Amino acid sequence: MSQAPIMPVFTDALLGDTLQLSAEEFGAYCLLLLATWRNNGQALADDGHRLARICRVTPSRWAARLRPALVSFFDVSDGTWHQKRLEKEWNYVE
Repeated sequence: MSQAPIMPVFTDALLGDTLQLSAEEFGAYCLLLLATWRNNGQALADDGHRLARICRVTPSRWAARLRPALVSFFDVSDGTWHQKRLEKEWNYVE
């Protein structure tokens, strides 16, 4: 369990920033955010099998469809999936 079980969600920004995503992509994005929050705000490793599991899809579906659609929402330059806004909110709540 997360050390901060309540995650602030700014619905206007969330919806506005993700209008181009399909329902599947949006759901996967939300699952990644929630998993990161449960990971105490720590970025998730860029591990396709683990990320596919979090998003509840097969590794091939993750690689072919979801990763390309979602990677621009994260900074993955160090091999982990950082989401700037979530990390900012984690630091605020902490």
